Amino acid sequence: MTISSVRVALSNEAALKAQCLIVCFVLNFVCMGSSAVTTVLIAPLQEMLDASSASILFVTFGLMTLFMSVASPVAGWLLSRFSYAPVLSVSVLLIGGAWVCLGDPRSLWQVGLIYSLGFGVGLISLSLACTFWVSELFVASRGSATSAVMVGYSVGAAALPPLAVIGMLSTPELSVVRWYGALMLLGAPIVYLMSRGSSARSARQDATLEKDDVSQGRDRVRVRSYLVAFAFSALLMAGCGIAGGVPASILPIYAAEMQVAPVAAASLVSVYFVASVVGTLIYGWVSDRYSEVVSAVMVLALLAGASLLFLSAESVPFLVLGAMILGLGVGASMILPVTLATTLFPPGVFVRALSWIAPCSLIAISIALPVAGWFDDAFLSYRPTFLMTLIAALIGFAAVIGIATRSVDAFGGVSS
Repeated sequence: MTISSVRVALSNEAALKAQCLIVCFVLNFVCMGSSAVTTVLIAPLQEMLDASSASILFVTFGLMTLFMSVASPVAGWLLSRFSYAPVLSVSVLLIGGAWVCLGDPRSLWQVGLIYSLGFGVGLISLSLACTFWVSELFVASRGSATSAVMVGYSVGAAALPPLAVIGMLSTPELSVVRWYGALMLLGAPIVYLMSRGSSARSARQDATLEKDDVSQGRDRVRVRSYLVAFAFSALLMAGCGIAGGVPASILPIYAAEMQVAPVAAASLVSVYFVASVVGTLIYGWVSDRYSEVVSAVMVLALLAGASLLFLSAESVPFLVLGAMILGLGVGASMILPVTLATTLFPPGVFVRALSWIAPCSLIAISIALPVAGWFDDAFLSYRPTFLMTLIAALIGFAAVIGIATRSVDAFGGVSS
């Protein structure tokens, strides 16, 4: 191989990596970030459908996270056998179609269908596709590259909720989200063209590599080690999901409970998401340099601190500080499943491991959110909810202790 051919290869690799980062960043901003708009739609939906807090939280965040968890292993299986282009473009179509349909909600079951099949399946498929694509191209700097892409989600989630509030004030009901969905539908073909043929290796090669590594893993690492690694990872992600996802979902409602103005409550969400940008970048740097135990402790300390602040909040400054710390913790926790999948499992089963670990936090959130709504209906306050999230963070610490007491062998498996 000549020097010129090496330069061409390196140039093509650099262009491929740049294209991956740009496409995934934009998708996280436009699609994943739009999911945060739901936080400012809870109250309007509750009024339009004349429903309780518990029922609205269940058909929106509850069903969305439940279907994300169910669809995650299926999406992981598809991504290990097919290219990223069809998965990404179909995901954009699902999310865009969901926003179009949500522009005219008529019943709870309709909203539930939109959030389950549209947002639930679409968001998890898009998220996993972006994560796998970035992880495949950026092996040595996986944490930093993933955090750079995830910043798109945080920036979108910070900018879109206030814009949605402004749009709802100037347009009839929820028509603004219908137009936003229409733009997504128009952009789906562009996503397909930009991601087609951009994988570093074919899907068939991925499946072969995964099969070979699984066989090697079974020879070198006991099956029990995989189960133990998954059990601790699942418990850790469940604790992070409840301690981070539940407060983030009810933050605007809790602010309204404390007599905070609607626009200010939406801005509080923006503070949270701006902080999550910082948390994501910090975690990317930490995860590339320190162990999964150090990374997980950092995440849990931030989430537990936020719950304590919300429990004792008596004024807006406490809410702002709590939102900032919560954003740091949630931003960091978004990449924690990638760290667990890469450090506790062999490389060939990374896709499958991540697709099973990631939904654990979603399952926990889907169970905890209706409980949070019940707390509000029964006690007329969300303070008991923050006690629940604090306990969840402590459970996460117990899982980290379990991970720390086990040694990781040379092939990425966990052994006694």
